[in-house]
Amino acid sequence: MTKTWTLPSNEEFVKEFAPELLVDEKKRQKVRVSGNKPTVFNFVMDVSGSMSEYYRTLVDSFNTIMVPGLKGVKQNQLNTVLVGGILFSDKLIPLWPGFKPVKGLDDAPLNINRINADGLRAQTALYLAMVSALSWTRLEMDKLAKDNLGVQPRGKICVLTDGANNREPLDAAVVRQALNQHLQRDKQGNPKIQCTLAFLKTGQGLTEQSAQRVAEATGFEFSGFYDLTTEKIVNGKKQTPQQMFCHFFDLWSKEQLENKG
Repeated sequence: MTKTWTLPSNEEFVKEFAPELLVDEKKRQKVRVSGNKPTVFNFVMDVSGSMSEYYRTLVDSFNTIMVPGLKGVKQNQLNTVLVGGILFSDKLIPLWPGFKPVKGLDDAPLNINRINADGLRAQTALYLAMVSALSWTRLEMDKLAKDNLGVQPRGKICVLTDGANNREPLDAAVVRQALNQHLQRDKQGNPKIQCTLAFLKTGQGLTEQSAQRVAEATGFEFSGFYDLTTEKIVNGKKQTPQQMFCHFFDLWSKEQLENKG
């Protein structure tokens, strides 16, 4: 029987469907800003079973490509660009607890052991991850505004997946509904959340056209389709799928961080 999905408040939604994302308020790090509008990044990455060949490469690419890119902000933005993320499969697990300022990121903050958590390495709860990311990012933005007496942060959600959703909710309209609610808030003077969706082709079935249809149905901005199944030759040498992954991750990273602060 298909579940009827409702969209309560952001905090209620996360508590019910992705409780692992929440941080005890007593342990949450408050960020004080002056002169800069905070930016909240949420990187949402697929670690379902079909991504198993790339688990290690995903972790290494995030630590060696994405993190240095984030740390390339201006000195006065090191404490105003906040970073968090979600690994998703059947369940949603944070990259680390809550959101951290770039200044507080370790050189290799993502650990391969995170992918061993219960509920990962299974199916693809893409739509649940997208809706949860919206709610979780907005929660952090609202808390930042409260911590800084009304300063209005910006948000960016960057989703990377290799397949179609196959877990509840099954209807992309749920994501579109949640996104529209946030867009309505933006029209009322609240800061905007930018949402992007990129795809990796790791096996048969997924096409660029079908990926674009998912982006269109959910309302997320389509930001790339990277084919890891087609052989590529660079300087006369055949690239391994892992080398192609690193190349495409680099392109994706640069695009997501183009306007990071």
